Amino acid sequence: MLQTNALAFLVDLLAKSDSKEIILNATWALENMSFQEEARVKLREVGAMTALIQLLNRNDTEIQSQAAFALRNLSNSEYDAVVFCQNFGVESLMKHLSGQNENLLLQSLSLLSNLILFDAPRKLLVRMLDSKLLSSLISNHSPPVIEMAKRIQNILS
Repeated sequence: MLQTNALAFLVDLLAKSDSKEIILNATWALENMSFQEEARVKLREVGAMTALIQLLNRNDTEIQSQAAFALRNLSNSEYDAVVFCQNFGVESLMKHLSGQNENLLLQSLSLLSNLILFDAPRKLLVRMLDSKLLSSLISNHSPPVIEMAKRIQNILS
């Protein structure tokens, strides 16, 4: 499955399919493969980051959550975290922090917690994250969301 053609096919499905099931399955496959460094390199080559960022803007929280999870795996290096930021990923992600879907919030916060480990993304996030928003997440959500928001708040402090 790590052949570039197969990965390119999966990425292509993300952009061209109208089927929620196909998009979720393709995203899930990319998410699982992205745990391996070799796969992350090949996914970078076929434009997976851009395709997944576009899924963050879909009107389906399940697709958005799955995309955020896959992006979290892909953003495990400073290079990839910067690419995520340069492709307006942070802007897409920030929209989800004021939502009420707990899974999407958790996946979005998990991705943010990866990004703030690296200097350039952290500088961008310090400017974009509102302390009131993080405080609101800490006081109004489930324990996993609260814990992740506190972790981000501590790193940014």
